[in-house]
Amino acid sequence: HEGTFKVFVNFIPVADITFISPEFFNNINKDAIVRDGIKYCPPNWLRGQMYKELSRPAGDIARWEKVMKRLILINKIYPLKGIHCDKIDYQRNMENDVSDEAILYKSVRDSFINQGVVFFGGFAINNYSKYMPAKLRKKLENVPDFDVLAIDAKQCATIVKEKLQRMKINNVKIVKHKSPGEFISEHYELLVDKETIAFIYQTNSCHSYNILKLHNNKIKIATIDTMLNLYLASLYTDSDCYGGCDRILCMCQFLFDVQQKNRLKQ
Repeated sequence: HEGTFKVFVNFIPVADITFISPEFFNNINKDAIVRDGIKYCPPNWLRGQMYKELSRPAGDIARWEKVMKRLILINKIYPLKGIHCDKIDYQRNMENDVSDEAILYKSVRDSFINQGVVFFGGFAINNYSKYMPAKLRKKLENVPDFDVLAIDAKQCATIVKEKLQRMKINNVKIVKHKSPGEFISEHYELLVDKETIAFIYQTNSCHSYNILKLHNNKIKIATIDTMLNLYLASLYTDSDCYGGCDRILCMCQFLFDVQQKNRLKQ
């Protein structure tokens, strides 16, 4: 693994030392748990890294049993809990009115579907909420607010922008965000009238996803393991979690509950 050094004693591996960016290190350090003067990574960071392994089908799947046992234990001792989730909006709030919001939503959504990207934001959560009891479902409005994974994020953003321009929506802007570290990849923010309508992330590894049908179209929705990995990693960036850390934690809790209630259902 790039950036990781393994320490051997008498040819026996005893420790891994991994470099991470200062941004991630400082934020992890703030939430570290201290026992007898020793700092331990916060539970949500450890949880996210375990979901990372479980969401990578091209990884070492022989480790999954060991990882799952650890995940069950940490979820038992440190449950995944958000704060005031009944009052949290799962979608990013728009400060200004965007003209033809419904048309914009459908156009951007369909462009993403046609490009074969993997959805993991509010649109994905809305699809997973169908598997929860009615009183627990999170019904999201059809507003343009997407988070997706793309093989070529820049090209994907450009295609959406050009489609909107052909529709005479000309105030479209693409903003590039550099990767803060290996846990969050380079991504592009798509804005209309200064309102964020999508984040498009460059894929740097293999991610698991499900294929669902929507109006005779096949759409790719990230698995819950993939979504939890990405969301929990975003808690430790300097970017306010792209909409608020409380929001991210509540989304994680909801996804975790969906997974637990439906894990053995076919």
